[in-house]
Parts: sequence; C-alpha cells; structure tokens
Amino acid sequence: MESTPIYQFSAPKGACLEPPPSSQPINTEGYDIRLGFIALVRELSFEGREDENPYTHLREFLQLCTFIAIPGMSHDTVKWKLFPFSLTGKARKWYDRTVGSVEGN
Repeated sequence: MESTPIYQFSAPKGACLEPPPSSQPINTEGYDIRLGFIALVRELSFEGREDENPYTHLREFLQLCTFIAIPGMSHDTVKWKLFPFSLTGKARKWYDRTVGSVEGN
C-alpha cells in the first residue's frame, strides 16, 4: 500500500480563496447566504490560539449550521461554503494555504 507523506497534506498549492468544488452537485442557479447568518458564524470564529479548542469550535459551528438550508444544495455543501467565514488569524491563513491541496468534498 502506497502512503502519502504528511507534508503533502499541508503544503501550499497556490493562492486559492475558494474551497474546492463539492463532490455533490449544486442544483440551484443561485443562492444567498444572509449577512446576518455570516455574522453569527463569525461571532464563533476560531483563530488557532493555544487556548482555543478546535473541537469545541467545530461542534459549535455544526450546531449553528443546522439552522440554514438552501434548496438544491446538500447540507454538507452549505457547511463547506460557510466554514471559511468561521476562521480568523492563524487558522484562516492555514486554511487559505491548504485548501488547494484538498480534492473533492
């Protein structure tokens, strides 16, 4: 079995500001995520400080995402579109560097 070295999972792949395309089709011509909801997501932001718990952040983010649904879009895709808004500081820099290396989802 061939294994991928760990450094390839976090190596920058270029300036990519959008998450990779979803493996699940978006069956809507357009969608709108209200600014008020994005503001709620940002209130629960994760910066990546040592005193922050990433698992707590993910649990709270997932709970918040249960309140939004977009017709024609899977719930996982909605979460994937919102997740970058929940990150700031070091965590957002990490996301921007590594998101290009993620395939699928």
